[in-house]
Amino acid sequence: MPATRPTAQRTFAALVTATVATGAAAVTVPAVAHADPARCASTFNLFIPGTWETNEHADPSVAVGILKPIADTITATHGDRAEVYTLPYMARAFDNGKTYADSKSDARTKAANVLTDMASKCTRTKFTITGYSQGADAAGDLASDIGNGKGPIQPDRVLGVGLLADPGSGTQGEAVVGPRAAGTGIADPRPQGMGQLSGRVASICYTGKDLYCSIQKGTSPLLGSLGSILSKTPSADLGAPAPRRKHWHRSGIDRGLLPSRSASTRPQRHHIGATNQRRHDRRRTAGELRDVPDAYPQPDRGSDRDRRSEFRCHRPPDHRSTGNR
Repeated sequence: MPATRPTAQRTFAALVTATVATGAAAVTVPAVAHADPARCASTFNLFIPGTWETNEHADPSVAVGILKPIADTITATHGDRAEVYTLPYMARAFDNGKTYADSKSDARTKAANVLTDMASKCTRTKFTITGYSQGADAAGDLASDIGNGKGPIQPDRVLGVGLLADPGSGTQGEAVVGPRAAGTGIADPRPQGMGQLSGRVASICYTGKDLYCSIQKGTSPLLGSLGSILSKTPSADLGAPAPRRKHWHRSGIDRGLLPSRSASTRPQRHHIGATNQRRHDRRRTAGELRDVPDAYPQPDRGSDRDRRSEFRCHRPPDHRSTGNR
């Protein structure tokens, strides 16, 4: 019988706490060289909440959401030896003009920056990464990068990774805790696997109830395809304007831009005679008209002054001046 969500959370909390305890015990061995500052904890525990559980301006020292009980347990058990950091990030999905992919990318970028900064300041600190839902999606991608040598920290500094309701579940190298899901994550398994972190990545899914981490895309092809596309498509691509259509001018035929119709397919003109002759004459240049002086014979009507005089001579009498009404 599949584990219920509360049971999965308790199991997950126990697993992460045990991992942190192992790391804290290992790091407490004194070292003479490269001593870290006094404020460096033995373990740095990065928590990435799920969608709408946090925002960009949240306090990273305050645990939130589904992962809060796990973070509180670590703090209560290990005190100052374990630093808990809850990542503030966008945590959105298709609202405020941003897509799920935008939000996950924001989480990955900020998480990588936090790990890089902490690893450089505290060279002996070990790390755990825990994520839920969208946070698990980002944490799993980050773990895959680290395991394949492309992450912000070295793989040997990672004690363990916990993924709860991971949309990328089914990735090679993850260790499934509890019943194995019948399908895979809605965002598809990560093609590169977990690399050197194989065996240190624990994944828990509420099998049969949570489609984000256990969808059978063969029986739900539309939902599966939609999840694959939207989880990887940023809003810049979704909102890109369509390419502008070219507006062809009729003269493009004369310039060879468009194919001209052959004589057999060209419509026949039935009005032949004076109309076509006038069209032909209008296309002639001024030089051609000078070469053909008789093309448009003009009558001799005299000058404008003579025409005005002629008009005055033929002007009808004004009856008002003669008194006739």
